[in-house]
Amino acid sequence: PLFTVQLVSDWVQRGLLTRGQAGFCLRDGVALQADLLPEDVRAVWRRRVERLLRNRSERDAQAVELAALLGAQVDSTEWTEACAHAEVGADPELIELLLYEQLVSSGREGPAVRWRFVHAMVRECLEERARKAGRLQQHHRACAAMLEGREAPGQAERLAHHLLGAGLRGEAVRPLLQAAAERRDSGEYEPASEMLARREALMRTLDVPPGDPRWGDGWVLQSRLARATGDLSAATRFAAQAEEGARQHGWLDTRADIFLELGEVSLDHGLQAQAEEWLRQGLEQAIAIGDAALCAHFRRAQG
Repeated sequence: PLFTVQLVSDWVQRGLLTRGQAGFCLRDGVALQADLLPEDVRAVWRRRVERLLRNRSERDAQAVELAALLGAQVDSTEWTEACAHAEVGADPELIELLLYEQLVSSGREGPAVRWRFVHAMVRECLEERARKAGRLQQHHRACAAMLEGREAPGQAERLAHHLLGAGLRGEAVRPLLQAAAERRDSGEYEPASEMLARREALMRTLDVPPGDPRWGDGWVLQSRLARATGDLSAATRFAAQAEEGARQHGWLDTRADIFLELGEVSLDHGLQAQAEEWLRQGLEQAIAIGDAALCAHFRRAQG
């Protein structure tokens, strides 16, 4: 049904139909050629996008491509900032045109606040257009620059996506860990696990040396995730792996976190004396590095 609706809409916009005795029919001289019957609905969307951009400047085209990378729903402030980083203008007239062509829609707040693409294929067509023009990476880079430093939930995951799309793989390691932690904290354990696995694979691809403390950060979170899902065996294994790395490589900042996790794992196993010792050592470490929040976590666990 969607294919039919979009196909007929395409014919109407191209002026190929005329009113006949039994409804609408093709105008005289218009044959049912291949270009009238695209192979799928994606081709219809692609043609509509190209017709929209045909008489617009290249800067306008890039601005719309940037919007497509920001997601199904576009925050107008984010779009304006991303366009500024890409050094292309975010012309409000473009949104009016997209609304008129029914490629995007807007809620009660109005397009000055946010708007959304009517179908995922519109975004896919715009993304493919940017890829063929060789500017997809620079678009991702502009989106990443816009998101850098924002603290709202879900932003770390978006930032990691754009950094990877921009080819900045090393810079994506940190936000991937933060995104996995956010997923774990919200009880989304499977996505969190997938992100951690993706992060570890990325670090291996980047040949991150064994002494890099980011390995320990990942193992600590993997232990916490395993503990949240009730897999105490895996939690113990990851925590011990992190502790061994900290001892071997001197990860002072990471070590306090590791002691906290070892203490929590020991408590879950019912090993109170062992837990008390881990927590005592960890609290000393947290005090030494001056991390007040971490000290509070240790005292809570001790209590």
